[in-house]
Amino acid sequence: MSSSVCFRASMGSRKWHLKQLGMLTWVLFLMVMFLFVHFTEVYDTSPLVPTHPLSRVKDSGAFQDDLGSLLDSHRAQRDIWEIVPKMRRKPQRSVKEHPDDVWSLRYVRQLRMGRRRRSAVSQRKLEAMRARGVVRQLVRGAYVSERMLSVRLRREVQRYIRENKHNVAFAGPRVPGRSREELLCQLKSQVVRWTLDGTEEPFYSRGWGGLVPNRTVEQVYGTALKTCAVVSSAGSILDSGLGKEIDSHDAVLRYNAAPTEGYEDDVGTKTTIRVMNSQILANPRYNFSGSELYKNNTLLAWDPAPYNVDLQEWYDYPDFDLFSAYEERRRHDPSQPFYILHPSYLWRLWDVIQGNTWEDIQPNPPSSGFIGIIVMMALCDKVDVYEYIPSKRQTDICHYYDYQPNQACTLGAYHPLLSEKALIRRMTSSSESDIGVKGQLTLPGLRSLQCSS
Repeated sequence: MSSSVCFRASMGSRKWHLKQLGMLTWVLFLMVMFLFVHFTEVYDTSPLVPTHPLSRVKDSGAFQDDLGSLLDSHRAQRDIWEIVPKMRRKPQRSVKEHPDDVWSLRYVRQLRMGRRRRSAVSQRKLEAMRARGVVRQLVRGAYVSERMLSVRLRREVQRYIRENKHNVAFAGPRVPGRSREELLCQLKSQVVRWTLDGTEEPFYSRGWGGLVPNRTVEQVYGTALKTCAVVSSAGSILDSGLGKEIDSHDAVLRYNAAPTEGYEDDVGTKTTIRVMNSQILANPRYNFSGSELYKNNTLLAWDPAPYNVDLQEWYDYPDFDLFSAYEERRRHDPSQPFYILHPSYLWRLWDVIQGNTWEDIQPNPPSSGFIGIIVMMALCDKVDVYEYIPSKRQTDICHYYDYQPNQACTLGAYHPLLSEKALIRRMTSSSESDIGVKGQLTLPGLRSLQCSS
């Protein structure tokens, strides 16, 4: 009896030892295989095909030769141990090089899955795709919101709202459901006292009564302007071929330092009125006193003032000193119609935008683009606006003449551009095709509107 028990115990002990030995053997085997695969992947000299935007090369040999320099850069040191093994396992076909960067569909998929960090290039491309979606909503006349903007632009918008540099305190009603006719009549009621006339302090005591033009802007043009064109400075106007059509209007308004020379086929040659922010007058790089851009046309300049329209504070602390340049130009060329837009006019336009928007907009004056459109609506019977809402030619370029990419120029950061464009879209009767394909929207003049008091 005892011998059989001892035999069974010894057999059980032997099986347990064999089982442990087998498990140890498998562990050792797996470790050897892991080390083998790791070293062959990292140190293999087989050709490489780069698929990550950091590589910036066209052929695999260049990547091999440049591997050391990549390791020297901070971004490459961060990502190289993630990039190299995955590139070894499954060679990819080379990707056509984009003018800005090497763009891989594989990289996009991994970015969406959270397996890649967003580089500056990928962030810019994703931001551009989001901007195109928002512009498509504008073209269709659909609802748009600040929440549709990229993270970067939303942060900028919220920063300006928190800062509230001009101490804006909007107390009016918000009625976003106004009809097109109601919007137009609301704007018409605000088109009063456009410009400084020199009768208010501190300008009267400084002799501005004899410095500003004797005639107002409305008196200069009267009822002569039937059709007018407002030409946006957006990069999307390039390759439009709209130059001749723009020049066929009775008057053409342009913005800031937008040139015509070299861009005649797309933007035309005629300039009747130019709306400028105060930087154009104060910054030497724009050469306001010497450039031909600012001669032989009507000039309308503006500068942000406090929301309570404290003219003394504004005169003492403008954003940019436009007053010195204005005085010098008026004394040098008193025959040129040159005006400074009244701050109360700018803030009344801002009130119209905020009063027709549920969301809080940036507490900064409207953009030059919006100001120019309303000015021409007050002077003309019909206004054609080009590329204010970008067409299918939409691009990241801020202005057609400087090639600086920035989505804020299209959708706004400092200015409430998104709400401005949504408001203009509600006031036009132009079709989606005219806006989205041609880049043109048409607005009626304000002076012929019949509005109930």
